[in-house]
Amino acid sequence: MPIHNICIARSVFEHLLNPLKAYQNIYNSLEQGGIFFGNFEDHKRVFFHVSPNLKNIRDKIKKDFQKSDQFWSKK
Repeated sequence: MPIHNICIARSVFEHLLNPLKAYQNIYNSLEQGGIFFGNFEDHKRVFFHVSPNLKNIRDKIKKDFQKSDQFWSKK
């Protein structure tokens, strides 16, 4: 993934088989102070929601980012 300063991930992670790996790729490519915006709430398990529990993603975000209004900023 190329270096970037903003990532918008609205309703993405629940559709991935390995959301933590995708998160780590995004985090590694996001510049210092970069913005990470998205929806990281749990979802109901339905046909396309293969990873409905996103607690691990939320925990990583809280560790790696600072909350700023409606988005997260990389520490």
